[in-house]
Amino acid sequence: MSEKKNELEEIAKYFLGNEEFEDNIEEATINEIVEGIREIGSDERVVAFYDDHFSLVYNLPSELMESTISEAANDDNFEDEIDEIIDQANKVKYYLEKELTEDDIEDIKDDMIERGLDPDDFEP
Repeated sequence: MSEKKNELEEIAKYFLGNEEFEDNIEEATINEIVEGIREIGSDERVVAFYDDHFSLVYNLPSELMESTISEAANDDNFEDEIDEIIDQANKVKYYLEKELTEDDIEDIKDDMIERGLDPDDFEP
């Protein structure tokens, strides 16, 4: 599970990215990571194409959500759930970092209109 721990730590660094955990990232809780994924995943570049990450908070057991990275990575009972967190984080990261085409920008603006938002607020 040390590979999973490393992956969770990298995800925490990416999605939490604050000084609070700089020296002890393994002490970040799964809940904090999931909230970071949801918060950063709220970006229009992600939401227009992908929103499954919003359900993580509802689909994960509370015992896991309260666990630190170290605790979760060492508990074989949560292997599938950790895989799901890693998968969701990687998908959000993909859409955040993807170079947008003109079609992507049009799709994002159309999605914003469907959700009642002003597409002029989007800045690629």
